[in-house]
Amino acid sequence: MAPEPLQQVAERLPAAWDAIRAETSRLALADARPVVAGILSKREALPSQWLALVTTRPVAPV
Repeated sequence: MAPEPLQQVAERLPAAWDAIRAETSRLALADARPVVAGILSKREALPSQWLALVTTRPVAPV
C-alpha cells in the first residue's frame, strides 16, 4: 500500500511554509501570529487537521 496520507501531509506543509514566509516577511511577530494561524488552517496543515488522517488508517499492515 502506498503511503497516501503521509504524502498528503508532506505536500501541505511546504506549501504552508512558503505562504507563511511570503505573507509574514515584513510583519512584526505579534502581527504575524494570526496570519500564520490562518495560513496553516486554510492549508489544512495544523496537526489537529491531519492527525486523524495518519492515525485512523495504517500506512502499512500491522
